[in-house]
Amino acid sequence: MFRQTGKPTFFLSLSSMEYSCPELLQYLEKLHTNNICTAKQALSMEDSHKAFLVQNDPISCDRHFNHKVRKFLNFLKQKKFVW
Repeated sequence: MFRQTGKPTFFLSLSSMEYSCPELLQYLEKLHTNNICTAKQALSMEDSHKAFLVQNDPISCDRHFNHKVRKFLNFLKQKKFVW
């Protein structure tokens, strides 16, 4: 690929990190168990409970990640953002 198109000028690797995203965990907890929790409580949940929440709602996780990626790309496209 490098020989055909040349060296890449920008490379971006993103990860959704569902288990360490407090706003996503708070949303999933409210949605599935109807419990309201703080960001600190969301991050201190047991890993098995986090896995349960994420595995039972992959659509919400994907939409949350997509929203964050769009916000990041819009930030990069701003004219006042300087490389």
